[in-house]
Amino acid sequence: MVAQLPRWRRPERSVEGGVLRAATLAMALSWPLWQLERARFWYPDDFGLTHWFPTLTMVMFGLANLTMLGAWVTGQNRYMILANRITGFTIPAALLLLLVAVVQSDLEIGHGLWFTGFCGIPAVAFALTVPIQVGIPWFVLTVGGTTLVSGVLQGRYSWYDLAGDTGFAIINTFAFIIIAAAATRIARVTDATEAEAMRDQSRAARLNARSEEMTRFTALIHDQVLSELSAIANGVKPTGTVNLHMDGGLRGGMIDGADEFIDTVTECVKAETPDCDIVIRGDANGHLDVPEPVAANMLLALREVARNSARHAGPGAHRTCIVEVGAGTVTVSYGDDGRGFDPEAVSPTRAGLRVSVLGRMASLSGGSASIDSGPEEGARVTLRWEDGESARGRRTPAPVDRADEPVYSLLGMNIIFSWQFGLAIAAVLSMLLLLGEAPTGVPELATAGLIVIALMLLIPGRHEVLPLPRTVALVLVLILIVVVGSHQSVVQTEWLWNRMIYINGMALIASLLAIRGRPAAAAVAVIGAGAVMQVLAALGLSPVPEVGLVLLMSYSILVYAAALVHLGVKYFFERLPRARGERLRAERAAAEAEAAKEHRRRNLAWLEKEVLPILDAAAVLDPPTERLRNRARLTELRLRDLLRSPLLDRPALVAAIADARGRGVHVQLLDDRSGWNRGNGSMSGEMAGDGVDADSAVAAVTGPVIRMLDEADAGDSITVRVLPPGRSAFATLSDGTGVQRIAADGSVIGDPEPEL
Repeated sequence: MVAQLPRWRRPERSVEGGVLRAATLAMALSWPLWQLERARFWYPDDFGLTHWFPTLTMVMFGLANLTMLGAWVTGQNRYMILANRITGFTIPAALLLLLVAVVQSDLEIGHGLWFTGFCGIPAVAFALTVPIQVGIPWFVLTVGGTTLVSGVLQGRYSWYDLAGDTGFAIINTFAFIIIAAAATRIARVTDATEAEAMRDQSRAARLNARSEEMTRFTALIHDQVLSELSAIANGVKPTGTVNLHMDGGLRGGMIDGADEFIDTVTECVKAETPDCDIVIRGDANGHLDVPEPVAANMLLALREVARNSARHAGPGAHRTCIVEVGAGTVTVSYGDDGRGFDPEAVSPTRAGLRVSVLGRMASLSGGSASIDSGPEEGARVTLRWEDGESARGRRTPAPVDRADEPVYSLLGMNIIFSWQFGLAIAAVLSMLLLLGEAPTGVPELATAGLIVIALMLLIPGRHEVLPLPRTVALVLVLILIVVVGSHQSVVQTEWLWNRMIYINGMALIASLLAIRGRPAAAAVAVIGAGAVMQVLAALGLSPVPEVGLVLLMSYSILVYAAALVHLGVKYFFERLPRARGERLRAERAAAEAEAAKEHRRRNLAWLEKEVLPILDAAAVLDPPTERLRNRARLTELRLRDLLRSPLLDRPALVAAIADARGRGVHVQLLDDRSGWNRGNGSMSGEMAGDGVDADSAVAAVTGPVIRMLDEADAGDSITVRVLPPGRSAFATLSDGTGVQRIAADGSVIGDPEPEL
């Protein structure tokens, strides 16, 4: 036997769990590398170990990182959510520690915050676990706040320096925050959609599995009923072998869903105590799987309770039946304010309540029953059944709003590729290029213009994948941004990082290109720009020879991260539509199976209503009277019509046919159109390959049929036949004078043809 992992080690098998595991692992592996790189950059000699603030923050980030790894190992959503939120809180915690460090002079003058460069990762981790309305403000406050504080600590007080640095930090990570916040939501939508499809598929499978047996059973009942009716019509007393009472098994195995269970309970109670008030409580969202033995035993026990109330509660007793349906639980409580009784005084030899109710419910797994009564205090019997799986906490995906919202919007792509975000990118990059200590010249203006052109190629349209012509043009513009930007005039100072802002801008736009379905094109842009600069440097034409392929690739970490994000975006663009398609197919299959079941249920209910009185009367009349024989004959013909011609089962036609037969007219109905699908009765109203709507066509030919029936006299013979699909006529009507061919719109085709 394979050893099973403990519960806390079992990963949750859901799309949401997969998203959390992938994102948590990616951040847990990449974040330490970034921490080491930043620590070496800011503290190249002693890693800052001579000061408690950098040391303590390093330990804090490291512990948060270990927490993420530990949560990933468990695979449990609740642990990963907790670990990612802890990671998100490390940046505000570090800023609080900064206040103490400033007071204690633990920071060197002019020294910024060493963790500014990677504070976007904790923000992404936090956004992954909260709604987007919470994730974005948190991101702006932590990332923007950290960058702003770091700039002030470095002694940079000009508004354009602080605004440029803070703005770039925000736009640089904004797309990742949006997708992280949207990832959990779309994962839940996918989980809920797939769970709904599985429920519908399971429901359809259960209904279809019963379909063959129930069809056979229905056919057997019909055959027996036809034989009994034929015998009565011929003056022979029936054998009495057919049980048409609804408690005789016709509903066995057909209770499926909360609504139908409630309807069945209502019928059961009303059959014994019509004056009982029915109260419905709870909500199972229509989904309730009641096993056949449970449904049968609960209904039999309830019928016994209602029967006892009818017999013993006394005249004028008020009765109520409370039906409460929950997720995997059913409770039926039947009570009255009648005479009541002492449950302890009931003889053990009496089978009514002790055996038929208490014993029957006790025999069910998860079943129970209780009796609350006393002399002259009324009585209330409560029947309860609880599904064992639900008792153990079966997990059902929470309902998700806007489950049919386009994937593009669910992923937040409409926010990332909006004109507002494009305008923000252009404004921030232009501020960094054109404002500051360096003079503004043609290279700066040209670079800003190229950035605007690049954004105009990237942003417009709701494209999952950017069109190829725009992609090619955008790659060329990105290469030009690097070439032209390298000619800008720069006054180099210790903290003037924006001397390479054109490269950062190119990397940012290339990362967005990767997210928009073109990761290969983004890589071509980076490598192409590096190759061009390498060639220019070799030819002595580059104003900054250090800018080459290696430098550009080191500045393009954002592009690599975006390529990984693209895989997740592509996954959802493929999986969610597939899940929605499966859901629609499952809903259609369940609806078809439900229609078939409802068709059979109506037939059986009709048998109970129309045939049962005739059989009951024939059982006490030997021989049957002439009128009873005539009713049996007409009912037999009606039943044969129902079996032979389901399309013609329309109230107006049924009434006209019954009236004509009562006058002595011989009427025969034939349905060759739906015979191929008569087994489940689902033909009505559907197209049969020739584009003709059967419901509309039958409604159109009803008038001519009724007119012919009403004009017929005793002894006349009329045949109504619905033709197979593909014929020029929809139906034919024949009487003693000839045959009329009727089109689907009710018009007569040609002159009546004489009968042969």
